[in-house]
Amino acid sequence: MAIPALEINPKFIRAILLGHSGQNLIIKKIAEAPLPDGLISHGRLTNGENFFQILRDFLRRNHFSSSHWIVSLPEAAIFTTYKAFPNLAEEDLKEAVEINLATLIPGKIEENSWGWQKVDEEVMIASIAKKDLGDYLRVFDRAGIVPIAIEPKSCSIGRAFGKTGNILVLNIEGEILTSVIISAGFPRLAREFIITGAGDQQFKNLTAEIRRVMNFYLVEKNQKQIDSIILDGSGAKPELAQALSRAFNLEVKTASEVFQIAGFKVQTLPLVGAGLRGLIEVKDDNNLSLLPVGAKEAAEEKRTLLFYGGIANMVVASSVLLVMMFVGGLIFLNYLGNNLDGQLAKLSQSQSLNPEAKAIQKNLNDLQPYIEQEAKIEAQLPFWSGPIEEIAQKVPQEVTLTSISYPGTGETLTIIGQAASREALANFRDTISKLDLVAAVQLPSTNFSQEQLVNFTLNITFKKEAITKK
Repeated sequence: MAIPALEINPKFIRAILLGHSGQNLIIKKIAEAPLPDGLISHGRLTNGENFFQILRDFLRRNHFSSSHWIVSLPEAAIFTTYKAFPNLAEEDLKEAVEINLATLIPGKIEENSWGWQKVDEEVMIASIAKKDLGDYLRVFDRAGIVPIAIEPKSCSIGRAFGKTGNILVLNIEGEILTSVIISAGFPRLAREFIITGAGDQQFKNLTAEIRRVMNFYLVEKNQKQIDSIILDGSGAKPELAQALSRAFNLEVKTASEVFQIAGFKVQTLPLVGAGLRGLIEVKDDNNLSLLPVGAKEAAEEKRTLLFYGGIANMVVASSVLLVMMFVGGLIFLNYLGNNLDGQLAKLSQSQSLNPEAKAIQKNLNDLQPYIEQEAKIEAQLPFWSGPIEEIAQKVPQEVTLTSISYPGTGETLTIIGQAASREALANFRDTISKLDLVAAVQLPSTNFSQEQLVNFTLNITFKKEAITKK
């Protein structure tokens, strides 16, 4: 069943419900309403109450009764980056992303909500401050909206394209420009910009910003050219398209010229892209979402993973088995001890210690050293979350971690990964060596046999007090 989509930007809220008639895509319902200036600033809500009233009235007026929605948010509040994880199996990507997360998003991990998606040989990671996302979620909850997925505007725009070359989409809403470069159906660069000035000066400022975006992308991604430009949004006018075509000597068209759905000329690609996501079965939807993993239990699980440095493989089978053995042993031994104590107490009440009572007391005394030993072993189990979290904070952009393992009872941690260069690896090693909690760092010299894309294995020995439970 199709799910409606909601596009939110500083100037408008828009909603769409797509469907199929045979093999043809159709628009079942579409609507928009203007937002007052300043209600959304830099992608963030400034007045949740006003926004709630506008959204509630908008949904009622246009008879959108569905509770489940796809939501597209403004780009300005969202940070998006790409990271290559070469030669890494699909099933290991989530673990690798979480290991490197501290270096991929701004601010503290626990203060952000984030999502990721595999794009060709890279991974796209996007994040938003939990406070900013929370402001939207509270309004959605009051309005009866249950988001199935929340994504950046750039991801919504990218979905409207197929396997294209380098296309620059200029989404213009009033004085706000969102520049998105699409390649192979995915956003590769996105930036929100306020177009200042008036008349000729405003056009000069616009073209200067467009040139900055194009040049940055071509240099950063080692691309040869931008193939075409598409104007999108309420500010996409044919006259502006012609002026930009002359300024950049490129083909420039409006979205309504390029995209049509059952004869309807599309003027807003973010809305259509989000609507297309609403046609995907939820179980098959692997697209990036900024929404926390769903239910409360899932959110708790995610927070726990992040607290432990985002290392999924820390809870490995051997560790679980070890803990279960300790806990089971303690429970069993305590049970035996309590049982013997009970028997001894009963015998003591009736008579002084007889041979049977003495035998029970002897068994209890024999078990006591084992109970004490179990307790000592448990107390000596390494406490890894703190040290690993500190290590994760020190991983530079040039270093990618693919695996972390530890022996279970020792103080040595083994890190496997890849560095962009020998210099980057050496710097990472030196940084780790200087940490107060580290006793020694071993990096075999064979790890330096390559100039670039250096695969390495790093053995870190921690000071005993650093991994002892406080």
